[in-house]
Amino acid sequence: MEKIRSSASVWIQVDGPGEWFAAEVHNALKNRLPVPYAVTRAGITVHYLDFSSPPTLLYSRPPAPPVSDEVIPDLPLSELRCLQALGRMIKGNEIEIAALAGLDLEKTKTVLADLSCRGLVVYKTGHRLHRRLFRPRQNDLFPLWHILPRGRHLALQSWVVPKGVSFRTRREAYLWQIGSKHRRLARLWTAWLQSAWPLARIWTGWSEVRIPGSRVIPDGLAWGRAHGYETLFWLEVGDEHRSIDQITNVTAFRLNQAVKFCALTGVRLVYTQLSTRWVRQAVKRVCRTASKHRRGPGRLGQVRKITHSGMGQDHQ
Repeated sequence: MEKIRSSASVWIQVDGPGEWFAAEVHNALKNRLPVPYAVTRAGITVHYLDFSSPPTLLYSRPPAPPVSDEVIPDLPLSELRCLQALGRMIKGNEIEIAALAGLDLEKTKTVLADLSCRGLVVYKTGHRLHRRLFRPRQNDLFPLWHILPRGRHLALQSWVVPKGVSFRTRREAYLWQIGSKHRRLARLWTAWLQSAWPLARIWTGWSEVRIPGSRVIPDGLAWGRAHGYETLFWLEVGDEHRSIDQITNVTAFRLNQAVKFCALTGVRLVYTQLSTRWVRQAVKRVCRTASKHRRGPGRLGQVRKITHSGMGQDHQ
């Protein structure tokens, strides 16, 4: 880029609430982009000192850069949210899409019907995604909504992903779990959280997405504000297939990674375990032990119990 345009620089505007996401965009570019860059919130004018390094200043105005032939789709926000949710999920039912798109169920049904008529999504019985390759092809147990190539292209455009660039990390991890109870619970996390904690403001959520710089992938992750603090809400589902020692070790590892991340970014953390009673008790003991020994930034708070009748179980 510098060879083609000596005065090249990049200005990225983040249109989203809070400070964490903009900070993560900045960290993602650090030491990776060979030209000066600046990351600001949308609507804020960039200044010379906002750039990572001083941009080259010329005595005369350089020619305008070439115009991209990629046109960002001008879709209603509700349609865009459904396409983006399915772009990550690959396939899912209406309730899951509504939860991850931040829409109510009836609105989601209407939007999906409109998208289907325009050839962007399709409701069908697809093939199961296997963990291992070369397994015999099997159909899903029931029909689900699938995103079609044109819909996926629009979702990628809305994320400003250049044409021809691979963006596989957008997809949920462990795709072979789609259709399982475990994946369904993870996808509903954001909607349940909004219902169970009305005083918290939930901006968005994801399922099976890696926290930046971390070695762990929460089953569900929501982002919002609670008690005046920007907060990540972390969900783990199950773990009853593990022994108590394994649960203790894996929970301690997850909390260690989470606390490091919170200390680095300044966000707060709400850690939640949805499982059988004996698993929750084991996790609670780890949380209390970690809280007693942790001091300074990133220190763990109290372990509390949050109940939502629609979940079928308490989660802690």
